[in-house]
Amino acid sequence: MHQHNHTLALRALDLPLEFFADDARWMRGHYHDGDRRRCLMGALDHLQQNHHIPYAGAVYFLEQALPSRQWGSSTSMTAFARASQSCARSS
Repeated sequence: MHQHNHTLALRALDLPLEFFADDARWMRGHYHDGDRRRCLMGALDHLQQNHHIPYAGAVYFLEQALPSRQWGSSTSMTAFARASQSCARSS
């Protein structure tokens, strides 16, 4: 297993949950729309820049939680929850 700071990874997974809480900011198929809506990776990048929390650990746990056919296309809040639980269990 890769070594990641589990606390930072968990925080990097919690921030998108807050960011996408009302579904108004969620979008698929594009990185961002130039306004508030973003895809998963767009949100992680945006949150990393604004909160100064690296998202490499979060990406690792998302890759573990998501089937390979979903990674890079569509994701769900369930995937965030699975990744967050996986990260919490391994810390």
